[in-house]
Amino acid sequence: MSLSDEEYELYLNSKLVEPAIAYLKCPSRETQKHVNVLWEEELSVSIDNIKQLQKDCSDVSRLLFYIKNGELPQNSKLARQTVFEAEQYCIQDDILYHLNHRKHKDLKLLYPVTEQLVVPQSFREDIMKKYHEAGHKNADRTYNTIREKFYWNNMYKNVKHYARSCEFCQRVNHFHKRAPLKTWENVGVWQRVHIDILGSFPEDEQHNRYILLLVDSYTRWVEIFPLKTLEAKEIAEKFMMNV
Repeated sequence: MSLSDEEYELYLNSKLVEPAIAYLKCPSRETQKHVNVLWEEELSVSIDNIKQLQKDCSDVSRLLFYIKNGELPQNSKLARQTVFEAEQYCIQDDILYHLNHRKHKDLKLLYPVTEQLVVPQSFREDIMKKYHEAGHKNADRTYNTIREKFYWNNMYKNVKHYARSCEFCQRVNHFHKRAPLKTWENVGVWQRVHIDILGSFPEDEQHNRYILLLVDSYTRWVEIFPLKTLEAKEIAEKFMMNV
């Protein structure tokens, strides 16, 4: 919500001030316009600056020139890619925006198409730095916050790499790598046992309702034992007394 200088002064002097339901900000005295302003982080991009940065970025300018003037890159593969991608972009005031078609797992639920400012390469690290260091969120949360306003190709990959290379996050968080899958090593009889519990079943005369299933990994021999409960003590006693 924006107010003119006169409206803002009138609002301050009004006696009908009630709890605010929207954040009111007095318009800046500066005449310079900005796009996709992140006020809380003091991250702003001037319109004149972003126009020039987009023109100087080869990754962005090919789309900008094609949509605006019909110019295609000389490389045939890149030209086909540009034509294919152009439907996802639009130009407003000589600035390139990406059309974000947000999807939902429920296909019946449709989100409105939003416009994301296409960020040139020279400004991407600044944006990732500002958004990530505002709380040092993980890669997914940082990416979801950035994409509300901005877009560039391979953005998720870049944000993930930036978040994982953050020195502060490396000291605080530990990124564990999953152990590689491998085949079981051959062992002797009853050296490795696979255990499972079956049930519940109708109670028998001894009040057993479950079955303890043991399989020897080496011979595939199966042993079964009745259980009254699923308590760890009873299961351990059955195992130690019979194996």
